[in-house]
Amino acid sequence: KNGAGETDSVGRVVEVNLINAVDVAGIQVDICNTGDYLSLQSVELTGRTDNFTCDFQDDYPQVDCASLVLYSKAGSVIQQGYGSICILHYDVSSDARAGSCEELIPDNLLITDGEDSPLNGSEDPGEFLLWNPWRPMAL
Repeated sequence: KNGAGETDSVGRVVEVNLINAVDVAGIQVDICNTGDYLSLQSVELTGRTDNFTCDFQDDYPQVDCASLVLYSKAGSVIQQGYGSICILHYDVSSDARAGSCEELIPDNLLITDGEDSPLNGSEDPGEFLLWNPWRPMAL
């Protein structure tokens, strides 16, 4: 989905949704932002990903990307359906250009089903609107 936040702010959220016609056992994806103004600080799992773990690393494999891996040690699956699977919490750089819109581009998507067989998937990009809050001028 899309997100928004002012420059030099923390904890701005972006939801990641999944539409799946079969049960999903694991997902690996890189999420890149074109200007590298966003820094992924944490990932919050949703009800669809109960009993899952999410490992992530920001600035991997390249400076403007975060790599996410969702999996279940207990063998749980994301049941077929539609909805949010995780919420990304970003900090916004003070160097971000107010008024710009940065693309959030998923890349290198790998998905496995309940039998650990690879699934074909497609990625839809999101956007993150950067804005500056109104600040009174000093007299």
